[in-house]
Amino acid sequence: MILDPLTVCTAGFTAVLASLGLLTSSLFSRQKSGWRLPLTTGLALTALATGLASLHADAWLVGPTLALGAVGLFLAALRCRLGERLAQSLGGPLAQSGLLVFLGVGLLAFGVYAIDRDTQRELDSTAEMIGALTHRAPTGPASNVTARTDQGRVIPLNIALSEDGQPGKFSEEEFVRRRGIVGRVIQTGLPDPGSNCHGWVFAAGRYLVSGRDVDAILAENGYQEVDRPRAGDLAIFRDNTNFVTHTAVVCGFGEKGVILLEGKWGQAGRFIHTATEHPYAGDTARYYRTTRGSHVLGGLGTAPPEVGAAE
Repeated sequence: MILDPLTVCTAGFTAVLASLGLLTSSLFSRQKSGWRLPLTTGLALTALATGLASLHADAWLVGPTLALGAVGLFLAALRCRLGERLAQSLGGPLAQSGLLVFLGVGLLAFGVYAIDRDTQRELDSTAEMIGALTHRAPTGPASNVTARTDQGRVIPLNIALSEDGQPGKFSEEEFVRRRGIVGRVIQTGLPDPGSNCHGWVFAAGRYLVSGRDVDAILAENGYQEVDRPRAGDLAIFRDNTNFVTHTAVVCGFGEKGVILLEGKWGQAGRFIHTATEHPYAGDTARYYRTTRGSHVLGGLGTAPPEVGAAE
């Protein structure tokens, strides 16, 4: 913490005044090495600083007062030879063992507290990230269009609405920083509440599609699972309950054959990422291919997602 100039000046001025007062008292005191005056002064200043802090006084007033109180207590300890007495009392093995136990317990307590604090911060950060990732504007059904699979199943489409029924806006959070993947993903599209990852792939980026409908689309649009994907294939991410959480398109390959995917992160932006570098922690990807020429559902046109095209 960097002190502001006013605090530093106040501390310096009060220290000079304190030194003058201490020198004056020693000149007129019969007991030059008396410890009662600095002890009383130190206690009084410490109590004053505590009172000021409880009243939410400014730091430039509380800090110097507390520091001077500590100096007074330190001088009192020196004058009464407290250090020598402590050294003598700590000379025995029993006292030394007790001191080590005290220090050890203190260090353990602080370590447990620090671990709990850092863990809580990480949990809060993760919860905030997940909340931002799963955030969605109020939605309503898209009543002016019908999307169907190749076998005729109607796939519900939704659009994002604001409170007044107009298209809503999504405020993207810092997913990349929170996941620790800075420099390992490439953003290719800005936040857009008008579609999610499934909607970007299956609804040409114009609507929201639920993950509950993805398996039906795969089954009825001729998708087959493959072990070695090619550009244009789909990566379908599932959680430990086999629920579809994310859909992305294979857009290329990196060094050592690493599969590169492009997908929309919820209603946030679009990113090029790998099967391991993404916000969907713990979910695994399986790859699917179709010969139908487009991933877009029937009734929405045939234009596939513009893979790699920045908005």
